[in-house]
Amino acid sequence: ERGVAYPALSYTWGGSMHTPTASFPRVLLEVTENLYSALHHIRCHDRDVTLWVDVLCIHQQHPKEKGHQVKQMDDVNAGAEDVLIW
Repeated sequence: ERGVAYPALSYTWGGSMHTPTASFPRVLLEVTENLYSALHHIRCHDRDVTLWVDVLCIHQQHPKEKGHQVKQMDDVNAGAEDVLIW
């Protein structure tokens, strides 16, 4: 049985961290300028978009979990229906 189809986003951090704020339903997150730009260009105004983004999908304040998840990024990208490069 196949899980949810998802595209993954691979991007350079670039720019300063914590500059723009990305708004998601019920959540505001500070992200890099480059990630903000990617999300802004990828978004759809008329429907939700499922997208795997490392800094959003990996718990950044939990070092043990982050280390474990970073090791699985090759599998995440291999399992994605598309990998978007930004």
